[in-house]
Parts: sequence; C-alpha cells; structure tokens
Amino acid sequence: MVKDTTQLLTYLRTIISAGSVTAAAKRLYISQPYLSRFVTENERQLGYHLLDRSRRPIALTSMGVQYVRALEQLNNQYNKLMHDLEKMADVTHLRLGINQSMSTNVAPPLLYRYHQVHSESQIAFTEGISSELGDLLLTGRIDAQLRLLPIFSNEIMYHAICELPVYLLVNDSSPLFTSGRREILTLPVKAPQFRQVDYITLDSGSGFMRQLDVFFDEQRIRPKTIFNVRFIQTAANLAYHGLGCTFVPQYCLHRHFDATRCNIIKVPLNQLSVKVVMAYRRDSGMGDKVKQLIDETELSKLLQDLYQD
Repeated sequence: MVKDTTQLLTYLRTIISAGSVTAAAKRLYISQPYLSRFVTENERQLGYHLLDRSRRPIALTSMGVQYVRALEQLNNQYNKLMHDLEKMADVTHLRLGINQSMSTNVAPPLLYRYHQVHSESQIAFTEGISSELGDLLLTGRIDAQLRLLPIFSNEIMYHAICELPVYLLVNDSSPLFTSGRREILTLPVKAPQFRQVDYITLDSGSGFMRQLDVFFDEQRIRPKTIFNVRFIQTAANLAYHGLGCTFVPQYCLHRHFDATRCNIIKVPLNQLSVKVVMAYRRDSGMGDKVKQLIDETELSKLLQDLYQD
C-alpha cells in the first residue's frame, strides 16, 4: 500500500511538468537516484507502471493518468473537508449557504452590505445547489440557507423574504421571437406556443428546476430539452446567445442583450414566480445573526431592486 500519496502526487506532477526524472529532481532539490527509487517502489507496491519511460518527454501511462486523477480528487476532497471542519469549529461567524442560482448576483451586494455594518464579523459563505446545501443545513454545517421554495424536508423551517417574477429568454427559432424587439413584454403562458420551444433545462437538484417541473406539469407542457446544465447562469448565457430558451428569475436578468438573438418575456406572477426564503433547522430556530443579516442588509429590497425592468 502506498503510504505517502501526497508526496507521490507532487513528485509525479513535477516529473511530467519537467519532462524527465533528472530535471524534476533538480526542481525538487533531491537526488535523481532517490526520486527514481521512490517512484519505482510505489509502482512495485501498486502493481503497475505509472510512468512511460520510453517516451521523450516522459509521460504518464494510461494507468498513471487514472491514478493521478484519483489522487487529485482525493486531495481536493480532503482539503474541502478540512475547510468545512474549520468553519464548523468557528461558531463566532455566521455560516450561510446561498443557492448557486442566485449567488453570482446576490452574494456580492449582500455580503458588502453586511460588512458595512459588521466590519469585524465574517460570514462563512458556501454556494451550491439546493439539495446539497439542504444536507449541509440538516447536518449543522451551515446556520441558514438563502434559497427558493419548495422545501420538502419537515426538519427545515423558513422565513419568507420576497416573491420575484420569472422571465423566459426566447431564441430566434421560437414562435414567440420577434427580431429586434428590446421591449420586455408580459405574456401569459399558453401551452400550445410553449410546447414548440427548445428548452435549456437545469439539473434536477436545482431548487428553481424543481419549481419549473411543477409549472410544466400544471401547464401540461413536456419540455423538449436541447441542453441540460448545472448552473442557471450557464443556461441564461446560452439563451442570450440564441442557443435555446430558458426561464430565469429576476435576479439573473440582463438589462442589455442582443435583440437579434433573443427576446425576453415576463411571465405573470399568478402563473409563475419564485419565492425566496431564509431556511433554518426546525430544532435550532433562526439565530439572531441570521435575523440581523436579513434586517440590516434590507434583503427583501435588495433582491427586488436587482435587475428591475
């Protein structure tokens, strides 16, 4: 069994970067014979070669490539674990999770406002998809989660922040598209028109996608998916480039867009909206620091002011 995988990973990376064992030894300030023996001994323990020594410059074997990738993943997971443990141990800071669908646009002004009032305090800020952050909340690794409804766990309570409109970005192949139209129209969703749309959808772990799935069911729409992506900003950027249609909450809307590639349609609130909430564990309640964050940053107004049309 390989004992020091971190050192082995460092040595292999340096050998590939330097192009030879001799050049790598010089960079590492160790002798070439020692480096050769170290790698060879680890290869013997593993039972396969990591380096293809017949190639110039030297390269990883196919097994070596897989091994290095696995070591890098383990190293990243370990570093993340240590970071999470440090945040858990530091109970003086507010540990806040923000859904990735809103973190890009919401987190910067939110954290800025908070630090204007509490310059001496810090927020341990984690972003991710709704389901992942929900797990962190339930296991006590974050104090609260800024997220969208719906919430399915009975162990999670929430404080309502605000309700925001949803927009549909339509590309030039959609029957709803009019070239050059920069005006944002409010149009009710009518199933026949919306069934002819090519959609860019999100992974099922996204809270926003969960809400869209309910909407599609209510409207009896089976979306034709041409792209499925993890992040809502990716979906929006694809749509802004005319590569498909996608729904976005107000905080993801761009004021400036190419009207020859896409139009923007506002969906009436009575048909589709997003409800932003601050979620917390039922058994621990919403702490004072979370209440301060909501009140002192004027969170509801901050969200409603983002990208108003």
